[in-house]
Amino acid sequence: QRGFRETTASARYSPRPASIEAIRRFSLEGNFSYLQLLERQVLGSRTVDARFQVELESSDVFGLAFTDEYELLEEDFRISDRVTIPSGGYSYRDIEASLSLGLHRRFAGNIAVRRGSFYDGDRTTAEFSGGRLNVSDQLSFEPSVSLNWVDLPQGSFQTNVALARVFFAFSPRMFLGGLMQYNSGNHTLSTNFRLRWEYRPGSELFVVYTESRDTDVLDRFSELENRGLTIKMSYLLRP
Repeated sequence: QRGFRETTASARYSPRPASIEAIRRFSLEGNFSYLQLLERQVLGSRTVDARFQVELESSDVFGLAFTDEYELLEEDFRISDRVTIPSGGYSYRDIEASLSLGLHRRFAGNIAVRRGSFYDGDRTTAEFSGGRLNVSDQLSFEPSVSLNWVDLPQGSFQTNVALARVFFAFSPRMFLGGLMQYNSGNHTLSTNFRLRWEYRPGSELFVVYTESRDTDVLDRFSELENRGLTIKMSYLLRP
């Protein structure tokens, strides 16, 4: 792709302290990205971030991150239904604190809180991602949620995204996976369910159901946008 030049650099230092039994590793990382638009010889974007992490012997990880960004908007950017950011160059910074619970736990996941400037306003974000709850050997549940509060001179708004994955194993050769996601920014509720059955070695049956609705999460009579059912079957011929 032509029209720009991108320069990136990164560095990482990860000592393992032998004198502190509870800590497995410290990690200090820095990243730099610089994108120049060649036709006009102007800066398109720049990102500088620094991250510090402490990994415990329990595999839990505490982290702090600082990010400094610059972004050039060549056109007005409609960020929500009621808010449009004018074109121009914007610099903003934020800091994030995070905690990652190890996968050995019955309930694992990543918790993060971020606060800082955003374009010519402010943003606060609270997230839970990568969560996994092992209900039993057959059933597991993976929830994720992101809450964003944005305050700009053009207006304030909140955007929330909630996602849940469900896995159920009927047997080593048959499982059902489901995904449900709600986005308050565009008021959509989407679902996807997938059944996989290996009815003989190398031969499989897939049944996939998808649906998307334009809805408020409390509206029982939402508008159906699309719906689909796909069935695929394969049979392995052996000589």
